[in-house]
Formats: sequence, structure tokens, C-alpha cells
Amino acid sequence: MKKLKIGVYFANSGYYDIDLKSPEEGNPGIGGTQFNALTLVYYYQHYYPENEIILFADKNELLPDTIRIVECNNLENAIIKANDNSLDIFIYQPSGYTEFYKKKIFELINKVENTKFIAWINNTPIEDICDSIAIEENIVRLVCAGRAQQDRLRDHPVFYKSQTIYNGFDAKPYNPKARIEKTKSVLFIGSLTKFKGFHILAKIWKDIIQEVPDAVLDVVGSGKLYNNDAKLGKFGLAEETYENEFMQHLTDEDGNILKNVVFHGLLGTEKIELLQKATVCVPNPTAISEICPASAIEPQACETAVVTKKKFGFLDTVWDKNSGFLVTNEQQLIEKIVYLLKNPDVAERMGKKGPEFIDKHFNQKIICQQWHALFLDIENDSEKTYKHNYRFLFLEDNAKREFMRLTKLLFPNTRALTPLRFRPKMPNWKGLIGLTTKQILKK
Repeated sequence: MKKLKIGVYFANSGYYDIDLKSPEEGNPGIGGTQFNALTLVYYYQHYYPENEIILFADKNELLPDTIRIVECNNLENAIIKANDNSLDIFIYQPSGYTEFYKKKIFELINKVENTKFIAWINNTPIEDICDSIAIEENIVRLVCAGRAQQDRLRDHPVFYKSQTIYNGFDAKPYNPKARIEKTKSVLFIGSLTKFKGFHILAKIWKDIIQEVPDAVLDVVGSGKLYNNDAKLGKFGLAEETYENEFMQHLTDEDGNILKNVVFHGLLGTEKIELLQKATVCVPNPTAISEICPASAIEPQACETAVVTKKKFGFLDTVWDKNSGFLVTNEQQLIEKIVYLLKNPDVAERMGKKGPEFIDKHFNQKIICQQWHALFLDIENDSEKTYKHNYRFLFLEDNAKREFMRLTKLLFPNTRALTPLRFRPKMPNWKGLIGLTTKQILKK
């Protein structure tokens, strides 16, 4: 069998001094999207040494000695070097580009010969990127990091190129080796930026301590998680406007931080002890931007119950009513946090179910097997076969998306797009009498 040559782009220019030499010890404090690019190369090489997998990194510093690295400065340069290295497959993550830069990237991809591209999305891209991926012949697959994420593409042509592979996770550093004495800690872990939702937890904190006065809020994260150059507010926690928004709930009359609130800043593997001792972890209570959040996976691996929003990536990553609770509003969020703090035996029982769930779905060996199967399909020019997944069909407007997907299969000229994620357009098919998706479903 031919030896495959695979490249993965790693955007690490924002991390100047973080030691990434030992990914098996856990994320030392970089964004999950970036860390997953590194770990894919690291673990795939371990399980499939017969193939060559290369990390195309912005900078070649503080990275594992065991993997091959090509320094490339940026994605544009990485694609050029991918062509120079005669890769069979190149994996990149499309997001956050200007209109000019997006066009340039697709033009570069279109010019590369003999390399097939996989677009790997840890954040669902906007409509015009999906449009381009759908029609670009050199991009043969769109890999989603969660089923809930893939569902949001149901009514877009790119859906037929898509499949789900969860982000891999090595639980060994997180699994407690002995019984851990839990404290009355409510732990938030994540970037202190608005789309990670810390302000929601800050807002309800005084309601929680009114019920459980000896509870402590431990906060692991910073406004610098995704960008070391970010300018922070007076407490040094987050961008000034956002810091002011959440700190109004966490300071006393003199403007001092409440005694039962502890900001730990950015932590590497030191966060594991905090995760293990917490009674409950509350990752991003808005769920916005979450696709396959490590902030939910890590605490469950540490035998800590999770409470967060019943939406987006948490549908994939939290075992609802078993290893945690998924809620729909702030009042339920308060109630479930308080319930677990007042019932430590229930919290401990739920926490014990976490490692089982994480190992079953996110184990690195299982995830590498799925990537390997995908690489073989691509190398053998196997046509993408759609596998029906209706697990979340009646959540988040997915039934509407599926209705429109089926409508367009029956009537190919229909141009109505997804009613929620993408901007709705008027259908061309006259039989739909010019109604929008929302209007159709009301009839």
C-alpha cells in the first residue's frame, strides 16, 4: 500500500512562550482549536507510523521533538509549502479571514496539483466560505468537530462533503489516581471573552452564594487565551469593556474582588488539580461558539460534574443527566449548580460517570482511526456517502433545515437556505409561492 503524506496547518503565531513539547500531558494553555491540530499530528504519527504526517506551523519553537515540522509563517505560505512537499492530503482550518484573504486562499488551493484538501472546522464558517468549499474541487471533505455542528449545515450544499470526527482527547493526565476530596468549588474554565459566556456565571454568582454561602468561584482563563497581545482592563482579566461588565457582579462596595471569587489566570496542567477538586464545572453558559469544547470534556475526565447550556457543542460533549446537566435558561443554571453543591453525593456519582463517557467518544486512538479511515477514502477516491444522523433533529431548528434539504432534493431549483445559521433567501421554485422557510412552516 502506498505511504501517505499528510500535512496539518497549525496557527501558533500568537503563542510565544508556551511549551508544547509534551501534548500527552494536556493543554498547557492555548486555544483548543490550535491544540487539536497539534495533537492530531502527534497521536496519528504514533498509531500510524507507516504514513508521514507533517505539522505546518507558523513558528517552529517549543514543539514536540518527535514530529516533523515545516515552518511556514501563515496559512498562505503553508499551502505553497504543501505543494512543494508533494503532499497527498492537507488539512487546514478556514475561519476569520478578510474577504481579500479568503479569495486568495481559495485561489491558492485551486492551483495546487495532486494534493487534496480537507477543511476542518472547529468554528462553523460563514456562508460564503461554505459556498466556496462546496464548489472547490480540490477541497474534498469538510470535517466537523461535532454532530450538532454538522446539523447546522443540513440545508447547504457543503453538507454533502461533510462528516463528523470529534476532537481527540488524552484523558490519562486528568483521571484521578486516587479519591479526590471535593470542595464547594464552582469552576469556570475558558477565555474571558464575551463569546465564552463568563458574564452569565458572574451575573448569577450572588444568587448561588445566597443559597450556598461557603461556595467558591474558581476562574481559570484570561482575555489573553487566544491572543497574548490583548490589552486588558484594570484587574488584568479581560478586555476593559467586557471586564467592567462582569466585574460589577463580583466586587464589593469598595470595588474589591469578592472573597469567594478567585481568578487563577491562564493555567497549563496546573488546572487539573482545580478541575478534580471542583464540585461542579460551568463551561461557557451561553454555548456560543462551542463545537467540541475541551472545557466540557476536561472536567468530566476529572470526575467533575458539568452544568451548562443545552445547545451547540455541549449536546455532543456532555452526557445529560448522567455526567452533568444541560439547561435552557439562567434560572435552571442556578438551580442545578445549587443542587449539586447541596448534594455532594449526587455530584460525586455523576462525576464518576464522566471518564466512561469521555473514553468512549473522544479517546485519541478511536479518533485517529476515524481520521485514518477518512485518509484512505480520499486516497482511494471513494465517494462521500451521507449517513443519516437524526440525533438532534428536533433541536435548534434542525427539523426546518432537514425539511429544506429534502425540498431541494425534490426541487433542485429551490434556493432557500438554512433558516437560522445562514441568511434566508427566497426560493426560486414557484410552487413554494415565494414564501420564506419560516412562512412555509407556519402554513
